[in-house]
Amino acid sequence: MPDTPRQSRKPLIAAILPIFNEELNVSGVLDVLHASRILDEIILVDDGSSDKTFEILNLAAALDQRIQVIHH
Repeated sequence: MPDTPRQSRKPLIAAILPIFNEELNVSGVLDVLHASRILDEIILVDDGSSDKTFEILNLAAALDQRIQVIHH
């Protein structure tokens, strides 16, 4: 059987970030991730923050459909 060319598929690239009590720093990181067009998915794992980190992550997810927030 002759070889048939495979369909070329773009590899998916994801960024996975664990985050804990980074209310003061996370906005800058989110800006960089949002500006990056190479990422297909951005997974932000809030590891039980007691500050406003989780709220900030949720606001970012509302602005960028690539972002998924997990509260652990």
